[in-house]
Amino acid sequence: MKTSFVFAIAGLALTVAPAMVTPALAVPTTLWAVDASATGSGVSNPAYAEQFSLTGALLQRVTLGSGFNPTGIATIGNTGYVTSDADGLLRTFNLSTGAIGASYTTGQNALGALTTDGTSLFASDFTGGNRAYRFSLTGAPLGSVVLGNCGSYCNGLEYEAGSLIADRGQNQGPYDRYSTTGALQAANLFSLGDGGALAYNPDTRTQYAAVSGGTGGVQTSTGAFIAFGGTIPNTGFGTERFINDLAIQVPEPTTLALLATGLGMLGLRRRRG
Repeated sequence: MKTSFVFAIAGLALTVAPAMVTPALAVPTTLWAVDASATGSGVSNPAYAEQFSLTGALLQRVTLGSGFNPTGIATIGNTGYVTSDADGLLRTFNLSTGAIGASYTTGQNALGALTTDGTSLFASDFTGGNRAYRFSLTGAPLGSVVLGNCGSYCNGLEYEAGSLIADRGQNQGPYDRYSTTGALQAANLFSLGDGGALAYNPDTRTQYAAVSGGTGGVQTSTGAFIAFGGTIPNTGFGTERFINDLAIQVPEPTTLALLATGLGMLGLRRRRG
């Protein structure tokens, strides 16, 4: 049954059909990548996070700092979270402005790929183990799970519809599916890209896997290859991108977008007194 609500305001009747209102997205879905940074042998190059459109256009480059190699990235709302294999810090930055935010200790020495279920974070162990650690958004430990098919240094870790997808070692496919408690749900799920960094788009149910070298890019689970554009940052690896991790930023409806959509669905009719 279709229901309408009528409100009288200053002699006007506003007829609203709530079932017809569809939230609008403020900005399109985008991809974030963190590039490998040469920090050894006395080299201290800047660490970057880069934002790309889903067609590969470079939209933004954020300088995260220097002296560390960013190995993981995840996004929640307007906040980016970054891990490193140089320390156990969980770094944050503003996805819109690039402003660097707080850093949190996690109790770990080196962390790899990063992903999120929307309320907490999962990071792979980058000390040679096969665990994924779970943290609060401020770095508090929430436990860990064993990724049984991972040999060590698993740098492909992604949350997908209640499960964790992980590779079998550093850039070693195929990928397997685990529960968030570590139970193996499906082996040999798929092989994609370099066999490492992943990002999952829940709107289209598409996986994106990193392809490093040259300008870099991603291979999708639909079979497409998307080359990244823009100038290549100076990370100490010359004129090539080496992608450590990926994340999808799926924007949430804003109050303004919802209001605009709602007003577009209002029928105004003057009521006679």
